[in-house]
Amino acid sequence: MFKTILIITVVTLFLVIALLHFYWALGGKWGVEGAIPEQFRTSYFSLENHFKVQLSTIIVAMGLCVFASIIGTHYLIDEGRVEAGYTTYISWGIAAIFIIRAIGDFNYVGMFKKYTDDKFYRNDTRIYVPLCLFIGIAILAITIIE
Repeated sequence: MFKTILIITVVTLFLVIALLHFYWALGGKWGVEGAIPEQFRTSYFSLENHFKVQLSTIIVAMGLCVFASIIGTHYLIDEGRVEAGYTTYISWGIAAIFIIRAIGDFNYVGMFKKYTDDKFYRNDTRIYVPLCLFIGIAILAITIIE
């Protein structure tokens, strides 16, 4: 039961975050200010970078959808019917991506970032780092719990 709740929570988080990224890629402005560091915001809104930003945002959204489908399909729908080896390794990889994101690059994102004087950096500390840690640890728990 606990594993099922974790799976549904992680899949729901992936899909909600993916929808938010699709919204931004289609031109939505809500939440963008807190999702992009100030020094990158001017290039985000510039016309010459618009297509590149849109494309990268769509790629992130699609990746999140793929992550949701991998976790949801294997652990909820096909549990026990599909060879667990590859999916387990892929799940560990997804967990690693989010744990590494939470740790950060030691400059702009993560627990050990240097910059803290912007709305993005405050959101990173309060929202993005804990969310990434939760997702990473939850996926590890999902793969371990029988």
